[in-house]
Amino acid sequence: MRVLRINGPLLREWLEELSQWTDLHVPVRAGKDVHRLEPYTSFDRIDLGYTRTILPPKKFLFPPEETLMTWEADGTCSVPGLPERQTVLFGVHPCDINGIRILDTFFASFASPDYYYQRRRQGLRIVGVSCLPDELCFCKSMNAENVLSGFDLFLHDLGDRMLVSLGTLEGDLLLGERVDTLQEASEEDLRALMDFTARRRSAFTLELDVSILPQAIKLHQSDPIWERLGEQCLTCGACSLGCPTCTCFDITDTNNIEGGARRSRRWDACLYRDFARVAGDHNFRPLRSQRVQNRYYHKQVGFAEAFGMPSCVGCGRCIRMCPTGIHFVEVFKSLGSRFLEGAGDG
Repeated sequence: MRVLRINGPLLREWLEELSQWTDLHVPVRAGKDVHRLEPYTSFDRIDLGYTRTILPPKKFLFPPEETLMTWEADGTCSVPGLPERQTVLFGVHPCDINGIRILDTFFASFASPDYYYQRRRQGLRIVGVSCLPDELCFCKSMNAENVLSGFDLFLHDLGDRMLVSLGTLEGDLLLGERVDTLQEASEEDLRALMDFTARRRSAFTLELDVSILPQAIKLHQSDPIWERLGEQCLTCGACSLGCPTCTCFDITDTNNIEGGARRSRRWDACLYRDFARVAGDHNFRPLRSQRVQNRYYHKQVGFAEAFGMPSCVGCGRCIRMCPTGIHFVEVFKSLGSRFLEGAGDG
């Protein structure tokens, strides 16, 4: 993988040019400790020092709501088209790039890979950027703090210099003719990158031992902790909607007075009361405690059994967003410690 040097003025010039022929989205500050990925309007609005965006990049591949197809009164059916220009996400952190990898796995697992997701994925280009953790980041514990693939370009901000790793041919094409004018990273540059990586790894303060979590969760399926969490949880769904890997959705058909119809898909959440309600008004998970337990089980056990990896990247959004202060990591730590205590007693 080639690693090149790029300076600030050249980065500004490149992004200005890129915004002219792509739909470029960049991280911007939207309030105190609040950041969003928004359309590029000015280089000066970019904030590469952010920790996490409110909503993850998932929204560009799997929108909160989308039209799947429409029917006219004469029976004509049509599928909405995609924008003609490529979408470029600039400044995506490693945990969110790993989140997209999980989405890729899920939406390709259907008998027929999800058409709407796949066509957006094919038109998406990802420019990652290095970051520093805060007290809510536990991506290191989930092996999601680094990426070797899943991006087209990746920027390493070393403070006094910036390096760019070329991940794909499409990344080369994004840089255009500049790729032949940028200097190769020197030995000094690569040593600085290694030093930064080491400092970054030591900066993590929130850790979780995931090696025993599947066993601990299965062992404690009847633990009183789920009742307590059910009483504390509002089932508002904020943690699910903000999660970079949650994929629950609902499909609805709507008729209009002209005789046509629209089929749409929108985000759903397994924490919602009606999520598991089926015909005949039967609800497989009527209790909040059951829905909370199901979400935790799916993240670390169910998805891992199906796809060989947990569906959590340790971004910390669920902790940040919970209005009642439920701490995802502390819940799992509690289950893990009880599992070890039980093993010791045996």
